[in-house]
Amino acid sequence: MKSELGDVDPDAVRRAFRALDDKFMECAKGEIDRVEVLAGSVKFFVRISEDGSAKWAYLEESEVGDRTVEKCLVQTVRGAQ
Repeated sequence: MKSELGDVDPDAVRRAFRALDDKFMECAKGEIDRVEVLAGSVKFFVRISEDGSAKWAYLEESEVGDRTVEKCLVQTVRGAQ
């Protein structure tokens, strides 16, 4: 078994999250008819596998206030590379 925590290039993280922008917007668009006001910031905690995929992710903080949207955001991050 191998266990190692290392550094992640901050620019690579920014690029990976920017690539998810459209998918994040789809999470919100899918619920905008149900939720009158949908806004806020989120903070993710992500463990990254050696192959660059998200091993697991969860919301460390959220101001969104809608669990369906939050779940969609987390699923989007979990599917990221």
